[in-house]
Amino acid sequence: MKKIWLVLILVLTLTGSALAGMRVCVETATGKLIESQSGGEVPPINPKWTPAEIKAATVEYRKQNLQTLIDNAARQGYSPGDIEAKFISDSEFDAILNSRPPSVSQIQEQKIQLEIRSMAIKNLKDAGVLPTDYIDPRSQE
Repeated sequence: MKKIWLVLILVLTLTGSALAGMRVCVETATGKLIESQSGGEVPPINPKWTPAEIKAATVEYRKQNLQTLIDNAARQGYSPGDIEAKFISDSEFDAILNSRPPSVSQIQEQKIQLEIRSMAIKNLKDAGVLPTDYIDPRSQE
């Protein structure tokens, strides 16, 4: 019987960590990401717990971890009615990150890189390495 419990605990722990993606807090109206944290789905499991105790502990653990996100958002001035805290998969988290507009520093960095590239192309044209009518394909984007 002890072996069965150990196997059950091992399976729950491994599948929990494999499935554990992210927990996020988003602004409901806009979908704006307020905060994210990894994990928090599967609690530490006591080998003496029954399946019902494991389930109850998991539900409470998940609720506490989502409440942390809600509390943090409230400290930033968000109203509980305007936010949603939830667990999401890694692919859903990637989609949220990819949908965010670039930051000011990212835009500035891109501009700097384009200026450097333009200067390098001009120097290569002046040195005769590139034809004078060469058009940088990246400048067309």
